[in-house]
Amino acid sequence: MGKILTDSEKTEKYNVNPARRRRIFERVMLVLAGTVLIGLGVTAMRITGWGVDPCSALALGLSEVSGLRYSLVLILMNCVLLAVQLACMRGSFGFGTLVNAFCVGLTVDFFMMFVESAGIVEVALPVKLLLTTFGIAVVALGVACFLSAEMGLAPYDCIAPGIAERMSTGSSFGWIRSVQDGLFVCAVLAVALIGGVNVFDLIGINTILIVLFCGPCMQFFKQRLTDPWLVSRGRSSEKALEQ
Repeated sequence: MGKILTDSEKTEKYNVNPARRRRIFERVMLVLAGTVLIGLGVTAMRITGWGVDPCSALALGLSEVSGLRYSLVLILMNCVLLAVQLACMRGSFGFGTLVNAFCVGLTVDFFMMFVESAGIVEVALPVKLLLTTFGIAVVALGVACFLSAEMGLAPYDCIAPGIAERMSTGSSFGWIRSVQDGLFVCAVLAVALIGGVNVFDLIGINTILIVLFCGPCMQFFKQRLTDPWLVSRGRSSEKALEQ
């Protein structure tokens, strides 16, 4: 009969590190939370009718022109960006990349299904203002979750940090993200012009606010909330192992 191993012997034999398992679990939770938050934020902005973030706006525009579902168009867009990411910024690829690329659009469609089933077509101006503020903040927080998790960036979100790293600009990636969003707005305008889509159904006040503030808000949340949360969780895990 084989020898029954103690927990410490199993850890040594199979190279299982409980602290590392906890850290991975916490980072996976951040990725999943980020996915839900981004989906919720985009849905909130869609309810207002004041436009959405540039990436979602481009996906919605292509969806209107092609007749395909928003989630499918977003997945196809992410596949194109994913190819660029693997070719130029392979180090930013990981579990979080795949979750974002294939699940954010589905999450938005899931939330919109409930909005449509509830018959929400038009909301009052104060509600729109609240939804706009909530949507921008939640999207920024969701992206910050992905950045802090360090399990791979979304194809769209890897561009600004990648440029900042290559330019040695440090923490200024938030403003590079704003420039990136502005370029995508130009792409939305081109799609609307070519496809005959009402551009105001795609971009609006929300889009402008995201271009101006989402990057800095994302950086703020990462530095003040998601990064400190991971650090505190790491310390608590180490204390638990010492006991």
